[in-house]
Amino acid sequence: MNLLNGIEKLKSSERSLQARRVLSQLPWPTRQQEEWRYTNLDFLAKTDWQPAGAKDLAAAKSEYALLAQEPKFKTLCFVNGVFQGYKGSDLSLRPLSGLSESELNSKDFFGNLNLAWMSEGFVLEIPAGQSMVDPICIDFYYSSEQVALAAHPLLVVKIGERSSARMIFRTFGKGTYFSNVVAKFHLAKDSQLEFVNYQSNSSTAASFSQIEFNLGESASLRSFDVSIKGKLNREKLEIYHQGANSNSQSYGLYLTQGQSQSDHYTNIEHRVGHCQSQQLYKGLLADESKGVFNGRVLIAHGAEKANSEQLNKNLLLSSKAEADSKPQLEILADDVKATHGSTVGQIDADEIFYLQSRGISKAQAIQILAQGFALEILSFVQNAEMNSYLKRELREVLKGLDL
Repeated sequence: MNLLNGIEKLKSSERSLQARRVLSQLPWPTRQQEEWRYTNLDFLAKTDWQPAGAKDLAAAKSEYALLAQEPKFKTLCFVNGVFQGYKGSDLSLRPLSGLSESELNSKDFFGNLNLAWMSEGFVLEIPAGQSMVDPICIDFYYSSEQVALAAHPLLVVKIGERSSARMIFRTFGKGTYFSNVVAKFHLAKDSQLEFVNYQSNSSTAASFSQIEFNLGESASLRSFDVSIKGKLNREKLEIYHQGANSNSQSYGLYLTQGQSQSDHYTNIEHRVGHCQSQQLYKGLLADESKGVFNGRVLIAHGAEKANSEQLNKNLLLSSKAEADSKPQLEILADDVKATHGSTVGQIDADEIFYLQSRGISKAQAIQILAQGFALEILSFVQNAEMNSYLKRELREVLKGLDL
């Protein structure tokens, strides 16, 4: 059973049936399409994906319960795509059934795939005037020994006026699985959000996430995509500046090794004037791995006084590693400021020599320089708990690199 045929065991709804009709009209993504130019999806198309059985779900729940969790995180968890509840009594959750079609519709292939075969989802609401001090953690944990597992969680997050929150998505697990997460955020006037999308998957897993942010007047967003493990990770980030004086800062860090690939596709649209967006994405690529950055910024007609910056930097740790970078600007308004750029290079030989002259081995020197390159992104994470957790995770992965 493949992705296009779907998972017949899942209960159908009118919304999922409509998504399946849309999906039937969309072509399977191939490298002939610009958005997928650098990515081969044969692995997804040829794998016999299935929902997890009851035995696998019970075992996965037991495994997840034994994992160490950050004590200050309010944790909600999906295990094999099934929502298991949460730790923290002050979170407001409700079902997706009350949402309109316009709030969930997608033009994206994998967005419609999510709607067509959605495993489970909910709406998380933070009321107006509320400040969530501790981070909200939403875990997507997978484990299946019997089948190649596919799951399609869907979340909608609404942050009320003058509210603030910190949130982290963590996708991880063992075995072969395909995680296809869609999340839609709505930030009301004067609200603030710091968000981390963290991918640390098994070496035989594919993990896709489509994260959409809609920013109201004077709303502020600081987002991070951090991808450090997995066979194929793809993060699609969409930010829509809907209200004047909204501000977004988006950062990305992808670490690849072996023959893995990490894709980062961003689409930022300034639909009104007097808004600012800033992007900085960094790739650290080892062995025969591949990193992709495809970033689009649109400044629409009438979006005067918009200010946008975009930069992608890639550091190759091997002569066989590959970095593909495509920054794009589409400017349809006057009186704006917009810059973009990308770099691809190797570690400076003079810097390695300098460290060796101080008694440090070549391998250690490369390790130090690679860590310094990567940790710059995490230095922008303002929440102390999330910052500490991510730096600890990254350092462990960097120690394991064969340099």
